[in-house]
Amino acid sequence: MHDAGWELERWPRVVFDGDVLCPRRYRHVTSWLTDGSVADSVARGRTVWGSIDSPFVVIAWDWAGVAPGVLSLADPMSIASNLRLRRRGMRASASALLLPLNALVHQLSWQTAVRRALSARQPPRGPGERHDPRGRCSGLSRALVAT
Repeated sequence: MHDAGWELERWPRVVFDGDVLCPRRYRHVTSWLTDGSVADSVARGRTVWGSIDSPFVVIAWDWAGVAPGVLSLADPMSIASNLRLRRRGMRASASALLLPLNALVHQLSWQTAVRRALSARQPPRGPGERHDPRGRCSGLSRALVAT
């Protein structure tokens, strides 16, 4: 996941002891379509979520549209975060975090948040999209954001 605005290497690492992956702690920060997603007829994008309390934990992942109004994780092995877990006094590996992060993502209402973010974005970008005067996207992403 490479995007200049959300390179997680730039965010401070957050190390927690214990279970901090409660879905109530996280809110949608931003979502967007990635370049070329409209051109190849498959809507793809990224979403970023953050914790509502300090220290600030950032979680980001790529998603893909699999059917009108249906989004899925593009790669469950590529959820990125500045979070690091500590288990029994030892620092857990990044791969040890994948299962808990996937569990968290599946408990969030992220698909709804992404559809809302895409429906609110103006102006639409990419070929195959046109601006709808009511402020919604038309074309390929309109089917994606249908609720």
